[in-house]
Amino acid sequence: SLNRMDNDTALHILNNTFIGDNTGGVFYFFCNVMNGIQNYSIRNNIITEYASIGSLVFADQYSYFNGSNGTNCPINGSVLPGTEVQENLKLSGNIFADNISDVGFVNEASDDYHLISGSPAIDTGDDVSNVFTDDAEGNARSIPYDMGAYEYAP
Repeated sequence: SLNRMDNDTALHILNNTFIGDNTGGVFYFFCNVMNGIQNYSIRNNIITEYASIGSLVFADQYSYFNGSNGTNCPINGSVLPGTEVQENLKLSGNIFADNISDVGFVNEASDDYHLISGSPAIDTGDDVSNVFTDDAEGNARSIPYDMGAYEYAP
């Protein structure tokens, strides 16, 4: 889970590859309603093999703000409604795939999450070079960025 820190530091969750175990787990995040604004930037991530993606299970429903409003936790520049059920919240600027084979990895069976030609993650990410310019292996990223942890290398 991704949870708010107790301060007003901006939180960047960029260019990650999150793989669930396909056993019904939930990839969730939520905002503790605290004083001060904490901007979230959740972009260029690949999230796959989770039963649901979105927010905390609360009273048998998913509620990103635990029933409160989201003015203190804007995500990617937008305030999300906190009182609505967010059972399958899929933020734009990321790839959410129910089936891992839809992402275009080299070999997910052997945990090789590099991208193959034709992957929808290639050249579809936002430019986040103000935060970092290399992938998880230290390879330079090109603009437009690829989504996920690894820059595509033909």
